[in-house]
Amino acid sequence: MSHLEIAAERLHRIEQLLLDPTAEAIREAEGLLQEVAIAVAEHGAKLGGGPIRGDERVTADRLRVVCDRVTKLLEGARRAQWIRMRLITSLTHTYTARAEGKTWSPPRGTINVRM
Repeated sequence: MSHLEIAAERLHRIEQLLLDPTAEAIREAEGLLQEVAIAVAEHGAKLGGGPIRGDERVTADRLRVVCDRVTKLLEGARRAQWIRMRLITSLTHTYTARAEGKTWSPPRGTINVRM
């Protein structure tokens, strides 16, 4: 398997992860994205500035298309995480009667759960 094919496989996995952009999925995607960068760099080093063969050009073009999709999914994941953060902030941040900001914190008592 060539370096570009490895990169394309990793990018496809990143696409799958970012369809549901949980914090864990984003962390895993980050690691895979580093693998993609290494594979592409190794491919460039292997070429050494030489000409690209026809089959490599097709793989590179496919890789570019997948990169564009991953870029859009990453932007969507960033927005989804931002919305989640804002939602949490809106649930914990309130205002006093004098219009001063106040962050809500749960009571520090013990929890008693009976079965």
